[in-house]
Amino acid sequence: MHKHQRQSRAPGIVQSLHRREDELRRHALTVPPPPPRLTVPTGRTQPGAPLLTAAEVSVTGRSTRPVTVRLAGGDRLVVVGPNGSGKSTLLAMLAGELAPDEGAVRRHGTVRVERLSQEDRGGAGDATGTDDAPRDHRSPGQLRRRHLGRVLGMEPDVLLLDEPTNHLSMSLVDDLLAGLEDATAAVVVATHDRQVLRRLAHWPRLVVDASGDSRTAL
Repeated sequence: MHKHQRQSRAPGIVQSLHRREDELRRHALTVPPPPPRLTVPTGRTQPGAPLLTAAEVSVTGRSTRPVTVRLAGGDRLVVVGPNGSGKSTLLAMLAGELAPDEGAVRRHGTVRVERLSQEDRGGAGDATGTDDAPRDHRSPGQLRRRHLGRVLGMEPDVLLLDEPTNHLSMSLVDDLLAGLEDATAAVVVATHDRQVLRRLAHWPRLVVDASGDSRTAL
């Protein structure tokens, strides 16, 4: 009798277990794989080699006082100041993308200069990327990482980064800042990100304040 009862209940138990398994599968959370780490190439720039000199440069209406910057292999510089003080303008002049109204920018020999702009504007060749996903299907963080990776991958002698941590995750910010320490290129970072300023507190600073006073703080 008992044996027969146990045998008759067995199919119901199995079905109940299957239903429970199906329910667990429906409610299972899919954990996305972590994004790949950001790598900063060390580069091949000769330490101490003169690379670029900007002598008393300014742009009418976009920068206040003339600024002088001299960069050699391995140099580091943080450019700080309020919005509208001319940080982005200075980096555009150093990159050769904007001609100064006063002063001049000179590259010493064959020097590769790359700039990451503050906002990702893309371009004709950047509409779809390496895969076929349309550019407007990417998040700001994905676009930022893509453009940053492209600039770093060029292994420039002078690396100009304008607010490079915009839209980046904390882990990618850590990867970037750690990698910059070992790069042989001259690196200039314009930022108001407090975390970045703390991490790069040992770098020389070019301070541009609201009154237009430019000074280098070591």
